[in-house]
Amino acid sequence: TTKHNIGVALFSQSHFLDAADAFQQALELKQAVTRGLNPTMAHTQLSSSETIKNTATWLQASLLQADQPAKALLAAEATRHQGLARAFGLDPHVALSTPTLLTDTAKALGCVVIVYGILTWPDPLLLIWAAGPNKTTAFCQQPLASGTALADLVDCTRQNSCLARGTDGPKRGPTDDIDTTPVNIEATPEEAGATRGDRSKLSTAPHLEHLRTLYALLFPENIQALLADHPGCPLAICANDVLHRVPFAALLNPATNTFLIEHHPIASVPSLAFLNATVAAHKAKTADQTEGRNLPGRSLVVGNPWPIDSHRQQRKFTSLPDAEVEAEEISRMLVHHTAQPSHLLQRADATRSRVLSHLTAVPSPRIVHLAMHGTTERSNHVDHEWDLQGCLLFAVDQADGGSTGELHARDFPRTGAQLTHTELVVLSACETHLTDFAHTKHGVPADGVAGYSLAFLLARAPRLLVALWKIPDGATHFLMIRFYKALLGCEGDDGHGGQAGGRGKTSDRGGGWNMPRPEGVDALDVLMSDAEVSDTDSVDDTDDEHNEAANHTRDPTNPPAPIPLLRFARAHRSAILTFWRDYPAYWEPCWWAGMAAVGLP
Repeated sequence: TTKHNIGVALFSQSHFLDAADAFQQALELKQAVTRGLNPTMAHTQLSSSETIKNTATWLQASLLQADQPAKALLAAEATRHQGLARAFGLDPHVALSTPTLLTDTAKALGCVVIVYGILTWPDPLLLIWAAGPNKTTAFCQQPLASGTALADLVDCTRQNSCLARGTDGPKRGPTDDIDTTPVNIEATPEEAGATRGDRSKLSTAPHLEHLRTLYALLFPENIQALLADHPGCPLAICANDVLHRVPFAALLNPATNTFLIEHHPIASVPSLAFLNATVAAHKAKTADQTEGRNLPGRSLVVGNPWPIDSHRQQRKFTSLPDAEVEAEEISRMLVHHTAQPSHLLQRADATRSRVLSHLTAVPSPRIVHLAMHGTTERSNHVDHEWDLQGCLLFAVDQADGGSTGELHARDFPRTGAQLTHTELVVLSACETHLTDFAHTKHGVPADGVAGYSLAFLLARAPRLLVALWKIPDGATHFLMIRFYKALLGCEGDDGHGGQAGGRGKTSDRGGGWNMPRPEGVDALDVLMSDAEVSDTDSVDDTDDEHNEAANHTRDPTNPPAPIPLLRFARAHRSAILTFWRDYPAYWEPCWWAGMAAVGLP
């Protein structure tokens, strides 16, 4: 406290470097308190990290006034999720003492890293640091009209450009506040609306204006110039606070009339320290598995847990037929292309206790895929230091006294799940990456990453595919199939090892989205037989693992190597590109931008 107060006094006298020294000493004292804490205690890690936020903000402001943006970046990183880095075995304080942290990370990953920071005083500022794999850098300060201007813009963007469009079929969450009017996929652009099906009207579509405004704010000219020097290069974006709610893939470049995802694969990461920790963990995991050590367990796939609690059904939660088919197809692909059996739990079998038995197993599942209902509701009893928002709805368990099947994010750390061997978690459910900042116990946001995203990251899952809003059942099924085809390198495969075709009819999927298809061709045959986009995806993805998977010749006694770096972000982009190609009437962001890649690219 004494050092902090000295820094405040020096800052008020414009002695910015001396103030920075005082704040740095105060910060180091506070950081020392957090060392040695148990990384499995989510609320302790978060709470300890937030106690240093005030001092770090003063330090950051002092360094910016002294024209030292590189050091200001390290100060900004000090307020981010250090508990996550520690959970992966890295001391974040060591990483934050490295002046070249940003450029070293970009070079190690082979991607462009962009870090956003927000200062609300002395003047509201948006801070942007960026570095390319060749160690080129850029820095920008964007003035904000007020301390709440950015949050207001993000909320308007989500409401007007992403959430307020008609969607069809059941949702993977409650639907009482969603327009569920079906949209005719074969309608003309004029019949369908202002832009649906007609990209030529993008530049004049009023409901997409906020996507253009947000792009101009988050990607000023010098940042755009850096991206232009690295065409097709994946982006690792360290967002801050409310920016974690931004659908970066859907940001619209007003100059080119194109979405950001059309030019770059994108993954959001909680912090630079987390990114460094997961890269180190990935390299160690690759080395171990090459030698046959620490092999992962069977993948876990969950589809359409049903029935769920009766009071949930009364609130417009419905069965999810496409989620069920999605799980079956993905399980089939994983079995064939990873040379490992997978656990498939559906409907009444997908209870909370059964799923947790797999998540807490040692070794943990290689891939976890949950296609089900999710909600941002929390229980009425908050007894944690930190209230993690979010709830997954598993099937009612009659064998467990009729358990409701609810698994709240705040309870997940208590399960003891340590996903040490897990490479990917897909939360194919509504709002699994949505955070209500107002409900943290002490009124301090968890830097925007909370709910189930934070719960699984703290359990050491390096990658997540999560939902920013309520997602439609049918469209999500299509995106997920395309995502796994790109991830596993099995384009043109029906999941059995042969070409698509010859399966029984499966197009009658109840209330889901009936995909348009050529006459006489089964819907799933279309999904599983499309060729990969080649003319629009310029990123080279011809590594050895990709070629092995494409040849379908894996040795069952030789499990596949971990997912290569950057494959995750590229598979996410590929799924979206093929979605547009095959169903151009559904290229608006409300259909595809809700699924975001988080964590190690």
